[in-house]
Amino acid sequence: MINELQDKFMELQTDMVEIALEYVNWKADCIYIYGSIENDAITADVFYKINNKVYLKYKINEANNSFDVSIERQKGLISICVADMTKVKELFEAHDSDVPTEIRLTYNLKAEKEKFQAQYNYDPVTALDPELTTNDVFTQWYNEVKKEVES
Repeated sequence: MINELQDKFMELQTDMVEIALEYVNWKADCIYIYGSIENDAITADVFYKINNKVYLKYKINEANNSFDVSIERQKGLISICVADMTKVKELFEAHDSDVPTEIRLTYNLKAEKEKFQAQYNYDPVTALDPELTTNDVFTQWYNEVKKEVES
């Protein structure tokens, strides 16, 4: 039963990574996926490292590329990630397990080892602070990575 949970959970994470990679035609150094399941809301967002710079999904063309960053394509990317996060919630609930409130996935295409890293949080992230939104948390993570990569 636990192996089934872990296997299906990994499949959902893999799907999010694949759709994020497809969005940039596999032309990123690293992808970062944020997902939140909290306060009866499910959200997701993605950012990228390309040529040692960090970009939000709609700014990746600043990396001297010609990606399709149309609103429809952005909505499609986020829609699939949110659908996968919804399935994560349903999966954990079906197995009577605690549902993660936050998921941070990193997939490094340039690394030889540890290409995939995942961080999970099961404690409230935004529920205890009415001023804090999941977008704030995503932006904080983006800014931390950007500072680390571009310094």
